[in-house]
Amino acid sequence: MVYTRRKFKQVQVAGVQQISDSRPIVLVGGGGHSQSICAAGSPERLAAYVDVRESPLMPLTYLGNDSSLLEEPGAADRWRVHIAVVGIGAEALVRRSCIIERYSRFEAATIIACDASVAEGSEIAPGCAVMRQAVVNKAKIGAHTVINTRAVVEHGCTIGSNCFIGPGAVICGEVTIGDNTFVGAGAIVRNGVSIPSCATIGMGAVVVNTIDKAGVYVGTPAHEVSEKTSPKPVIIIAEAGVNHDGSLATAIEMVAAAAEAGADYVKFQTFKAENLVTATADKAAYQKEACGESESQLGMLERLELSAADFITLSKECAKRNIGFMSTPFDSESVDELAPLGMDYWKIPSGEITNLPLLSKIGGMGQKVILSTGMSTLEEVDAAVSVLERCGTPRSNIILLHCNTQYPTPPEDVNLRALDSLRTLGCASVGYSDHTRGTDIPLAAVALGASVIEKHFTLDRNRKGPDHKASLEPHELKDMVSSIRRVSASLGSVAKAVTQSEKPNKAIARKSIVAATDIAEGDVFNETNLCAKRPGSGISPMLWHSLTGRTASRSYRKDELIDFSEL
Repeated sequence: MVYTRRKFKQVQVAGVQQISDSRPIVLVGGGGHSQSICAAGSPERLAAYVDVRESPLMPLTYLGNDSSLLEEPGAADRWRVHIAVVGIGAEALVRRSCIIERYSRFEAATIIACDASVAEGSEIAPGCAVMRQAVVNKAKIGAHTVINTRAVVEHGCTIGSNCFIGPGAVICGEVTIGDNTFVGAGAIVRNGVSIPSCATIGMGAVVVNTIDKAGVYVGTPAHEVSEKTSPKPVIIIAEAGVNHDGSLATAIEMVAAAAEAGADYVKFQTFKAENLVTATADKAAYQKEACGESESQLGMLERLELSAADFITLSKECAKRNIGFMSTPFDSESVDELAPLGMDYWKIPSGEITNLPLLSKIGGMGQKVILSTGMSTLEEVDAAVSVLERCGTPRSNIILLHCNTQYPTPPEDVNLRALDSLRTLGCASVGYSDHTRGTDIPLAAVALGASVIEKHFTLDRNRKGPDHKASLEPHELKDMVSSIRRVSASLGSVAKAVTQSEKPNKAIARKSIVAATDIAEGDVFNETNLCAKRPGSGISPMLWHSLTGRTASRSYRKDELIDFSEL
């Protein structure tokens, strides 16, 4: 017998076997899925529900927990049942199968929503739920499977028993899905693909290839995640900048310090002062505070400038120290000087994000780019990325660094949540260039998913220069690198799973169902003669209602673990 969701009256659905049965239906479970079934109004055949507690949101008669139904004499003759207990993931469906088995002597009722579409030739097994606006196009659906709201199962598909196809999921034609498999909301499964039993397909995942083994699969294309999956290491750039004060010898010392700290790259700044500023350009407030007001910005930069030969020396020194060399070009001539050095990335600073000629020249090389985005709106960042893209650098080669250019940056102006906005531009990844004091903000950025951290450092913070005051000293840089590595490792996998380190604790810290008193063979398991105690090597207390009401197949002494065979 099939019932509509709105009025719950019998309807004729092509290809669905009709059962002439007027017995009322009891829903097992009073949670969200049950409420969805009942939400349209007063049912004619849905009469009651059972759950561990009464729900004020359920419009049906509450019969108590399921023991009250299972222990009722003649209940299987009086009632039919629909298992309305669902959960997230294949493990939850496996637990659900125990409930299904527990009610195996009852007739399983199938519920199909009034506005669901089930094509002629479809086979819907007993106990299924096909929810509002779902579509089943000449497919086979196994017993007790849920096809949720607006899900689509196309022609030629075979869906196993006790599966869950989430809201809005699309199962394309000729797909085979095994038993106890969970497909999350909005997921898409390509035509002809097979998915095994007990697999979990995450929300929004796109399955384009056949899956060979059970597991948790997420992303586009869907890939397996596990406790062994970890993020790529964070790239740490030790920003020497101009903290060498124009001395090649100091710059070489900084290469050694950055390598000793464990940074991935040490980065300098390459410019021709006369190409960078006019003679009348003013200095920033922090530059005046650090260097005084008597010297012009041009004069300051001329004093901090290194030669093309100096950068060749620094590049070789980096190779010797096994640390990557980078330098930021501020003008076209500097780009030409750095090009032969074979840097892994071109770094474009925040101040050049509107410099169309420089963007075009670097973009035309088609190489990897790291673009800082200080002083910019999202629209300005997108415009700069578009220039790089038009000139030959795809977005997949561009890393965007969130940044605030004030030295030092007040914490309230950091706005790390802007990382999420930068992600919407579709570049390779996002990172953070930090100008705050200390190391806590970069660590927070890593926790929020920054793939690159850039941080100024100096050999001595007491030196006179524009950037020293907002920079780390070598020992602090080393501490930051170590902390970033720990935080990055701690991010681990997106899968919520039991790790290897804690697996031994499960049997010790969890509980099992044990005999609360001596139990004789033939006694009925109930709330009085059972309890939950450590260790957790026996039947999980989550299966409590699957055990109560059954008859003991042998005698048990107090505190003895109940055998799995009793289920």
